[in-house]
Amino acid sequence: MKNRIVYLDRIKGFAILLMVLAHVYMLPLQMGDSFVFNIIGSFHMYLFMFISGFVAFIPASKFNGGGIFGKWKKRFFGYICPAMMVGWMFALFGFIILDKDVNFSSFIGGAWYLKCMAIFCCIQFITIKLKHVWQELLVCAVCYGLFMFGWKHNDFLNQLMVLEHCTCFFPFYVLGYYARRYDILEYIKDKNWIYTIAIIGYLCLFFGNIENHLLMNICDRFIRPTLAIIAIVYLFMQREGQNSKVEKWLSNIGKQTLDIYIYHGFFILGTLQLNLQYLKDWTVSTNNHVLCLIIATIVSVLLAYISIFIGKFVRTSDIVRKLVYGQFWER
Repeated sequence: MKNRIVYLDRIKGFAILLMVLAHVYMLPLQMGDSFVFNIIGSFHMYLFMFISGFVAFIPASKFNGGGIFGKWKKRFFGYICPAMMVGWMFALFGFIILDKDVNFSSFIGGAWYLKCMAIFCCIQFITIKLKHVWQELLVCAVCYGLFMFGWKHNDFLNQLMVLEHCTCFFPFYVLGYYARRYDILEYIKDKNWIYTIAIIGYLCLFFGNIENHLLMNICDRFIRPTLAIIAIVYLFMQREGQNSKVEKWLSNIGKQTLDIYIYHGFFILGTLQLNLQYLKDWTVSTNNHVLCLIIATIVSVLLAYISIFIGKFVRTSDIVRKLVYGQFWER
């Protein structure tokens, strides 16, 4: 049985709840321009991709006897099957509930995060047998260039392979992968000055105004999220030996992130049928953003638990579990 890294489960729980909260703000509340949404959106998916790369690392020594293809197919289908299932179910949901047309785009769509992970795991299993780090980084750089080229020049490939998201988040997946490989987190664990620089730098970049467009994009897409990741990971690492109720709760949520990611979106889309404009108008007119945040947080936690319950129910059927989660080789 694998020994779980407790603070990673807590970070995953924290990140997935922020994702649900961001979706609540963006869609049913229509408050994607609010301060809360902006601060969450500035780092939460970057953090999730970093942690995804961190936990995806597999030492090459484990493959001395072979077995790379077996490990790859489990991971690949474990990502691509739920990704496509979500896309098809969203299309069906939109057709029945939202009266939307079903077209070819509906069938090549899917949960973009899981599609990214399927693509990234393919790259990982290409590079895992390379003997030198510079060779791995070269492959990653070439793939990154291909992602960007496809995103800018081919709409079909961009939609099919979510190349815009791959371009945005692949560097953070790679960062997490090499942070695990070279124990970078252990290095910064006792370096308080790194945390101080990270939190101050993040706040300066978040509230600051950069006029140069290129520099602003570099800060928003790379520097600011990296500083936020360092600060958040450092805080959770410092609490590794603590076991408060909130931390235990985050740890439990962090072990169920796949189900939360897969199923919460159906309820988010369902709420679009409700007219919640009055809640947004009330929040803006009364400037009562704290109460709005509390309400949205409660809704997000409820959606998380409902999603976990649905996931457990789906797994009661062996056939459905294999189809939904791609676990064709597990009994």
